[in-house]
Amino acid sequence: MNAASSVGGHTMSGPELEKLRASRVFLMVMGVALIALGAVAMGSSFIATLATVLMFGLVLLLGAIFQVVTAFWARQWRGFFLHMIAGVLYLIASVFMLQNPLEAALGLTILVAVCLLVGGIVRIVMSVFERF
Repeated sequence: MNAASSVGGHTMSGPELEKLRASRVFLMVMGVALIALGAVAMGSSFIATLATVLMFGLVLLLGAIFQVVTAFWARQWRGFFLHMIAGVLYLIASVFMLQNPLEAALGLTILVAVCLLVGGIVRIVMSVFERF
């Protein structure tokens, strides 16, 4: 079958279309699994929040390690101290998040709220003073 179809503005040839059709069941199963995971996360938001904070803490810990390693690899570079400071700050944040996940979740929530408030205030001020 040498069919051609347009998907998202892109014309697909027969072999591409067949590959997509072959993955259809996999994509549907993955969609159902993601819906189930989302429902479980919404049902136990406390556990999901703790898991998210702990994962973010681990990511920051890895970031800290990479920042410090990068700083030592490029010792002669003038950005050495900036990389070291960033690595130390990442390390402090990651240790805090891993040791105090509840307080870290509260802090992240407050940070997001402040960012939304400041963004709203900036938009209002800009709309008052900017001539369109």
